[in-house]
Amino acid sequence: MKTLGSLICASVLLALPASSRAATVDIEVPAAADVWHYFNAVNGAGRELAPPFLLPPSFPGGDRRDAVSVFVFHPTLPAGFSPTFRVIEARIRYYDIADASWTLGDTNAYGGTEQLELFASGYGPTYSEATWDGTQPFIGGDNTESFPRDPFPRDLATDANVQNTVVGHTPWALGTPIGYTPGAMSAPFPIQFTLDVNDATTQAELVQDLTNESSSWIVSAAIEADFMGTPGTVPSVITTEGVPSHPGSQAPRLFLRVEEIFPSAASQWHFYE
Repeated sequence: MKTLGSLICASVLLALPASSRAATVDIEVPAAADVWHYFNAVNGAGRELAPPFLLPPSFPGGDRRDAVSVFVFHPTLPAGFSPTFRVIEARIRYYDIADASWTLGDTNAYGGTEQLELFASGYGPTYSEATWDGTQPFIGGDNTESFPRDPFPRDLATDANVQNTVVGHTPWALGTPIGYTPGAMSAPFPIQFTLDVNDATTQAELVQDLTNESSSWIVSAAIEADFMGTPGTVPSVITTEGVPSHPGSQAPRLFLRVEEIFPSAASQWHFYE
């Protein structure tokens, strides 16, 4: 599991001529794994749709964030790029189905706001970010009890596991539907999360992800499940496997814009503790 204390910016300084200019590179990668992390999912790593939702407050047992979508990306820097860098833009995008009819902004049954939330993934004690790909056995709660999830959604402010915290938490980003009119779509549409790269914790997370070439995130919807199972009443993530069945969609993607840091700039770049 990552902790805030372990999230540090790369500290190797590259000696470059004073006349050199900082290089910038755009990195865009599709998900290497997109998993419906839900104890009732049959083959969660191979599902075409991965709808995230909350359990209603009255539902006994289980995790409040009952179903989430987990994305794993493997971004890499180009050969020869400076090992000292910063991320200057970061976005995650996935597509929802044309039958979507859910709305955002109302108050949910927990007293929070209905919204799409992004969290960095935490791991442990069983799995690690380096090896987890969603094909491993599910670890988490069921219909009667809540058990610690692995992987789990990490709060931006506290680094805590928020699988059962649905009010008073801090997501890493909120999802914005693009071109979406509830109940009136004729094609899949994108949902975009824009990360705040000026936030120290977020910047350190992204730098470590690029250094390790592994970046994993959890999408959770603060909307209670409709147990009638009506398609589109809660958000749906179209996974890589679902793209052929939903023309016009794309697999979940991570976009990063990365800039080299020269010694003059890196001298002001401190460890995050």
